[in-house]
Amino acid sequence: MSQKKYQVFISSTYADLKEERNAITRALYEMGCIPVGMEAFPASDEEQFEFIKRIIDETDYYILILGGRYGSIAPDGKGYTEKEYAYAREKGLPVLAFVHSDPNSLDKERTDLNDSQRAEKFFRFRNDVTANRMVKMWTEPMELPSFAVLALNRAMTSQPQTGWVRGTTVDIEAALSRIVELQSQLQDAQRIIGEFENQNHTPQNIAGLEHVLPVTVETFYRNHQSSVISGGDMTAKISLETLFGRLAPNMIEPLNQAQASNMMALTATDGQRSSNHVEYKFELERETLNTIRIQFEALKLISVGRLKTQGGSLANFWQLTERGTVEMQRLRVIKLE
Repeated sequence: MSQKKYQVFISSTYADLKEERNAITRALYEMGCIPVGMEAFPASDEEQFEFIKRIIDETDYYILILGGRYGSIAPDGKGYTEKEYAYAREKGLPVLAFVHSDPNSLDKERTDLNDSQRAEKFFRFRNDVTANRMVKMWTEPMELPSFAVLALNRAMTSQPQTGWVRGTTVDIEAALSRIVELQSQLQDAQRIIGEFENQNHTPQNIAGLEHVLPVTVETFYRNHQSSVISGGDMTAKISLETLFGRLAPNMIEPLNQAQASNMMALTATDGQRSSNHVEYKFELERETLNTIRIQFEALKLISVGRLKTQGGSLANFWQLTERGTVEMQRLRVIKLE
C-alpha cells in the first residue's frame, strides 16, 4: 500500500445530504485518503468561504455531491457550493461530480424546486456540472461509496497529484544530504554565472550613431495603369543617428521589422524619389537591413523578438531598450533655446 495519502475535499449542500457525505467519507477513509469538508461549520458567509478556499488550495481531489438543493447564496448571487466548485475548477483540481439522476423524485424538504428563483439557479448549476466529463449519476446513497472509489482510483491513475507523506516515512538523513548536495551545485552554478557576467562580451571599437554608412534601397512604384513596377535600386549615405532618430518614436511599442525597413528606406532616399510615379514600396536591401539591425543591437538600443502580426503570422519586431529610450530622448526632446 502506498505511503502517500491524498486529501479529498467533499463539497455539497449540507443538511439534505448528510447521509451521502458520510457514506463517501467512510469509503475515503478505507482507501487511506484524507477526507475534508465543512461538516462542522458549513459555508454561510464570505469570511468562511475564504477559509474554505485555503482548504481547497491544499487539496488533491475535489468531490461534488449534488442532490436537489442549491444551498446558501452569497452576496454576489451565487451559491457557496457553486463557488466552491468554480474555485476548484479554476485551481485545476480533478473534479469528481456525483449528480442525482432525478431531483424531482426527492422529498420536497430536500429540494429547492418549489422556489422558482432557487430552482432556476440549481438547474443552471446542474447543467454546468453535467457538462463535465467526470460525472456519475446516482439515485440511492448506498451507490455513492463504490462510485466514489472507482472514480477516485481512475483519477489517481490518470491525474496523479502531490499527496501527503507522513514525516516519519521520510529518510531525513538522505533528504538533508541531498539538500547539501544541491546547495553545493547551486553555489557552483552561481559562481560560473558570476564569472560569465563579469566578462566583457561587448565587441570592441563599435561604431557609434555618428557613423555614416552606405545603404541600398529596393524601390517599387505603381505606374499610371496601377501596375507595380520595379524602380531598381537606389544608393545613399546616411548616419545611423539619422536613421535611429527617425525610427525611435515608432519603437516605443514593438515595430514590425518590415515597417522599420520601409521607414529607413524612405528616410535614406528622401529627395531622390521620382515624382513621375506613385510610390508603392521602398525597403532596405536585406544585407543593409541586417547590418543596421546588428549595429543597433550591439549598441543596446533595440531588442528584437518574434511576435504575431495582425494577420496571425510571426514576424520580427523591434523595440527600444532602456538605453534606446534615453538616446531617443537626447535626439528628439524639445529643448529651450
